[in-house]
Amino acid sequence: MRNFESLNKLQLWASSHKQTYYNYADDQYATALAIQQAAMEDGYLVSACISWGHATGYSHVICEAMVGTTVYYWFPQDGIVNIYMADIPVD
Repeated sequence: MRNFESLNKLQLWASSHKQTYYNYADDQYATALAIQQAAMEDGYLVSACISWGHATGYSHVICEAMVGTTVYYWFPQDGIVNIYMADIPVD
């Protein structure tokens, strides 16, 4: 398994693996897991993440991947990649 070689490759890959939007967190998370599985089949590392907003009662489901030392995220239903954190020390 490997990280993506460039932001362009990640964006192209993510936009070609968009999923249907669902109203419920478990269905949304299932779509993120489907993206994670597709990434594994293509040899890439992608994380499927769910974050519960305890104060609001809402959840957010995202996928994450790295290019170099930068972490990017996107929502499974739109495939639009955004920067999350840069200059992550990796050994």
